[in-house]
Amino acid sequence: MTHSLDNNIIPFLAVIITYFGLLTYIGYYATKQTRTLRDYFTMSGKAGALLSGLAYFST
Repeated sequence: MTHSLDNNIIPFLAVIITYFGLLTYIGYYATKQTRTLRDYFTMSGKAGALLSGLAYFST
């Protein structure tokens, strides 16, 4: 039994381009919302120590 692969790369490229486009938009939007370094690290003081620690160690 042989398996053939579909060599149509168009759907794959469409998903990849859409994904990177969405990431670019989110990054641009987030950059416009961030005013200070405190906004960046602690969500303007809304993030607690646990959330900040998890975010720090996940990166």
